[in-house]
Amino acid sequence: MQRLAGVFAILALVACLGCPKPVEKSKPKTLVEWFKYTQADAKFEDGPIVMDSVQLEGEDTIVYETEKNGVRKFWKVQYRRNDEGKFKRVGELIEYVPKDS
Repeated sequence: MQRLAGVFAILALVACLGCPKPVEKSKPKTLVEWFKYTQADAKFEDGPIVMDSVQLEGEDTIVYETEKNGVRKFWKVQYRRNDEGKFKRVGELIEYVPKDS
């Protein structure tokens, strides 16, 4: 009898409180946030992206570094927002030498 009462008490508690809603990941708002979010696990021939190096140049260009075996390469790529508000790459990925090197 006590067991049955305990089950009803737990059911009543769950019914009153409800089940917690799953936490939804916040969507990236800026181009830099989006780039880091989408490229976090990307594997490249020149090594992984050094996430601390990702920066916005101008309004629509991402510059970043990759590193493999101690060799760093610098990259630049341009994006635009499409009609759905998502980012899409335009143009080619460009390897470049930074001005301060």
